[in-house]
Amino acid sequence: MKYAVIDISSGGLSFLVAAAEDNKTEILLKERQPLSLLSYMEGKKLSERGIRKLIDALGGIGSTCERLEVERGYLISTALLRRVTNYEEIVGAVQEKTGLPINYIDGQTEAYCDFAANRCYSAFPRAVLVDIGGKSVEICDLSKREKEEMLFLNFGLFDLIERFVKKTQPTPEEAKKMRDYLKARYKKKGLPKEDHYDTLVAVGPTAEALYAVYAEFTGAEEEGGEKVIRRRSFKRFTDYLLEGEGRSRLILQTAPERLTLILPAAILLKTLVKRFDLSTVVVSDRGVKEGFLRLVLDGREEGAYYDFVKKERGGSRRPSEVRAGSREKPAADGQMPSGAGEEENRKGAEEAEERKAGHKKEGAEKSADKSDGRKAAVPADGEGPTDAEEGEAAVGSLPAPEGKNKKSAARGASSGQAKKAARSGSARTAAEKAEAPRTADDGEGTGRVGKTKSGARRGRPPKKAVAAPSDSPKSDAAE
Repeated sequence: MKYAVIDISSGGLSFLVAAAEDNKTEILLKERQPLSLLSYMEGKKLSERGIRKLIDALGGIGSTCERLEVERGYLISTALLRRVTNYEEIVGAVQEKTGLPINYIDGQTEAYCDFAANRCYSAFPRAVLVDIGGKSVEICDLSKREKEEMLFLNFGLFDLIERFVKKTQPTPEEAKKMRDYLKARYKKKGLPKEDHYDTLVAVGPTAEALYAVYAEFTGAEEEGGEKVIRRRSFKRFTDYLLEGEGRSRLILQTAPERLTLILPAAILLKTLVKRFDLSTVVVSDRGVKEGFLRLVLDGREEGAYYDFVKKERGGSRRPSEVRAGSREKPAADGQMPSGAGEEENRKGAEEAEERKAGHKKEGAEKSADKSDGRKAAVPADGEGPTDAEEGEAAVGSLPAPEGKNKKSAARGASSGQAKKAARSGSARTAAEKAEAPRTADDGEGTGRVGKTKSGARRGRPPKKAVAAPSDSPKSDAAE
């Protein structure tokens, strides 16, 4: 029987066609079509034009599947469509025009698919797998076996670019902010440090493109059929990408479609190499599609499919976790299980609701102050909103920080003091106290982009990384 797996990602559509029989699977075709759906986003919705572009691209892939007589065609959606608010609209339009039902893949399942596709690398001593994506990053300890043990981070290269990069390539200052942000996120999620892993397996189209540019720069060749990146030469390569005069020309000659992604990917990979204190990176050409097919064939995953021979649908569509009003909230960062997952999720959701209620109460108090001719206290800029405040689900995330609840309570107290002082004839003194600058950690420590009251974007890298056990990491000089 012939199978196809089509992946809708942030950077394009990729698909494979395989023949499976008697526990043997042969890949017949692998192709990728560039399509930046991010260019067609209107806020958090994919525009009508973007949906039409998606349908047109899927139509071409469908013709190929029909020609190859594919009987099980699975269409999966990964990080990008986890964030859109009109997911069900996209699902309906795609199914109506192409016949293909979309199977929702959450972050942990995506990481598990990566793991299933690359289990062969578990033979490497203490190996860790990293899928460098445009809208998410998956990290799998290859000594683990369960889906719940997979880790994913709910940000990717496009998010780093949007947050830190003003032009085509990051400046040295922007690259430093990016590194600081990444280090803080790794610490917050409790990623191991040195002496835990020996080999990093990099996965994804951008990782493959990064190796191609690296090999062009260093003259590296495959070692025993594997694409290998060595730490010392990778540092020299990354330094050139950061300040070399011919860096854009080098990328355009080798991976032009990844011009803006190569350097952010190199920075992300280098921060992980330093954190884990590794000397070797292996780049794999197997990822989510291969893993999903493997899990389907093994009976460990299921989904709805389209039979291009009989022109009919079968199977059952994976749940999309769509909230009320067809608004899908993307999952927050996953983490290694701590044994208190469900309780932490419940507490995280409750605390997120408490913060929202605190913000509403604060807004009402500010309005009341203004109507009385007094100026309400304005909180000092923090590090930006937490994941939960951006609408992300609390699934697999750490309990929400208490810092902002404390600040909301402080602001409420300040407002009450101002009113009391006004009644006692001391309004001016109270107002000065209410407006006094305050400093407090918002609990995230990650420089997220937020908005000021005027709507301007703000964001900065953390001045102080989230606390984590110190293992005296090596400096670049030691490399």
